[in-house]
Amino acid sequence: MWDTRHATTPLEAEWALATTAYNRIAAELTAVDGEGQTIRIVLDDGLPHETSD
Repeated sequence: MWDTRHATTPLEAEWALATTAYNRIAAELTAVDGEGQTIRIVLDDGLPHETSD
């Protein structure tokens, strides 16, 4: 993603996808503080699950 983000022209599809994914993953990794932890990052832009009241 880093290479794609910096090797393509801004506003092309590859640049947009790589930049979006890179930024979202980086944001999730800022909170990781321990060694040996399993890291799970879910990038889901779908509708939120409805909860029954």
